[in-house]
Amino acid sequence: MADIWGSPASDGVFGGAAVSGTANHFLEGAMTVMNIYYPTETDATLLAWIKATNARLATHAELYPITTQQVGNLASAGAQFEMTMDKIADPQFRSPPFVAAKRAAAENLRRIAGPIVSQLRRDVSLSDQLKLDLGIKPIDKTPTPAPTPSESPVLSLKAASSTEIGFTAASQSDETRRAKPAGVKSIAVATFVGDEPPTSMDQWNQAMLFGRTRGTITMSGIIEPTKVWVTAWYVNTRNVTGPASVPTSVRLLGTGSPVPNQEQTSGEEPMKIAA
Repeated sequence: MADIWGSPASDGVFGGAAVSGTANHFLEGAMTVMNIYYPTETDATLLAWIKATNARLATHAELYPITTQQVGNLASAGAQFEMTMDKIADPQFRSPPFVAAKRAAAENLRRIAGPIVSQLRRDVSLSDQLKLDLGIKPIDKTPTPAPTPSESPVLSLKAASSTEIGFTAASQSDETRRAKPAGVKSIAVATFVGDEPPTSMDQWNQAMLFGRTRGTITMSGIIEPTKVWVTAWYVNTRNVTGPASVPTSVRLLGTGSPVPNQEQTSGEEPMKIAA
């Protein structure tokens, strides 16, 4: 970098000591207790994070399970990045070579900091407070519970054989989207044989669980042409169920009969549920 930067700025000393130049503008209002967390989104917050982190490690490195070399690498990469930020803050140095050098310094700093931050974040022997002091968010030990499914799937049915029903389930908001909603682990599918759908949920046959949004339902004992109704609902990772879909029907011809090419989508016949 010597051919780009020339001599170090006269108002500071790099390599671990605090710099009093333009870069300090980015630290105005910076934290006594760290409130900027790695990874940062902007160069300014990255600079604030590395300066506060290096200041902390300069006096309390013994509290953290990292090596002297790791501490030195952070200090060196931070000082280089700080110098490039100081330079491009001056309009006369805001040219492509200097901007490219700043970007390279930022990438180098993130390359060095990333594994160290990940190591400390995963260390169960290190207290949450010590992690926060370095701008590292502790791992959430209480996972967020999966939400209760708020929508029902939209079913499409097709007679796959004389006794089998193929189904696909889509999202209500986008019927071209086949993926399960967030937090949903499976789809429960229930059937009913009859001319009309049941008027209460307890009249449906025992539900089958499918991990994917498409599958095949095998109906036993179907000999003659028979109308079969199907409904489905989402089940989340806590086994909490969402609302049932509008019943959809398909006609099976029974054992040995030719297979019709018919397909229907839920919504054609409204579900009637007793109050």
